Amino acid sequence: MTHNTRRFTRYAPMGTRAGKQHTGSTKTILEAAEHLGVAWKEVVGINTFQLQYKNHREYFYDQVPSSTTALAARITTDKRLTRNYLKKAGIPVPKGFSTYPKDSQEYTETIFEHLHKPLVIKPSYGMHGTHVHTGIADKKTYRNTISFLKESSNHPKESIIIEEQVSGTECRFLCCENKVIGVIRRVPAHIIGDGSRTISQLIKEKNNDPKRGRPEEHKPLTQIIPDQDLMACLKEHNVSLESTPAVGQRVMLRNVSNISKGGDSVDVTDEVSPKLKKLALKTLGTIPGLYWAGIDIMFQDKVVDSKQTAVVIEINTSPGLDIHDHPYQGENRHASEAFVRHMFPEIIQ
Repeated sequence: MTHNTRRFTRYAPMGTRAGKQHTGSTKTILEAAEHLGVAWKEVVGINTFQLQYKNHREYFYDQVPSSTTALAARITTDKRLTRNYLKKAGIPVPKGFSTYPKDSQEYTETIFEHLHKPLVIKPSYGMHGTHVHTGIADKKTYRNTISFLKESSNHPKESIIIEEQVSGTECRFLCCENKVIGVIRRVPAHIIGDGSRTISQLIKEKNNDPKRGRPEEHKPLTQIIPDQDLMACLKEHNVSLESTPAVGQRVMLRNVSNISKGGDSVDVTDEVSPKLKKLALKTLGTIPGLYWAGIDIMFQDKVVDSKQTAVVIEINTSPGLDIHDHPYQGENRHASEAFVRHMFPEIIQ
């Protein structure tokens, strides 16, 4: 009997820890299930797990519970569809347009002229900030970015989203039905100078944090990799890996705040405005068949006085839970336990 077959045919005994082959969030979900007396087994080959409490059985894959319908998944997988649903419901989103490979250059040029710069350009299908281009302000960079996304797309009919870039504080609101489980402020990858070490050395020190790991290690935080995007960001700020920042000087390493790109997670659940939480829950309820998701909101301040104060950037139906359970800074919100309780509301312990 193979190792995979053994994992498939037996329920995990209490105290068994998830294997290293699972993501960080999957591991915390399985540990929460065991803590609540819920048995689990892996459905091998499709990244899906079965949970069972007494005679009640549920399934999840990644961080997607079985309550998420196919329609909800279809809508949220396509950023263009998501934008349309939110706009029709009166949810504020960044001003923008979509363009397809078949659209004329004249049309894409018209979009550029119509929107305020800088711009954000991204594929309608995408995860973890991949191929998200920010700070687009000149026509040459705009054209090159559009061409690059068309050539790199794995979907021949995939649209490209072009939006006005909004500034402010970006937070991930983890929402379950009518409740906000936790709020994480996502801080783009950066270092703080000490007046003696180079940016390269400071990156290495930050990567030594035990909470950080390589992408395949699935830790709550990801190591900062000096790739092409990072080098471009440094160039924008007229520094290099060998530059020595002054004491207390903050040097941004990314233009995106994704944790998967080396960003930091700071719990701010008790600090954000109730109106922002209300906006997040309204956003969740806008998508039919969606009861559990991460809502990314960009806002200017802690009070939402009008629709212009905050905008919804994205909906993630498979939000990372370990960043709420083990944030870089702040309180553990026990998101994985909330995930299990969402599927098994009869558990009252």
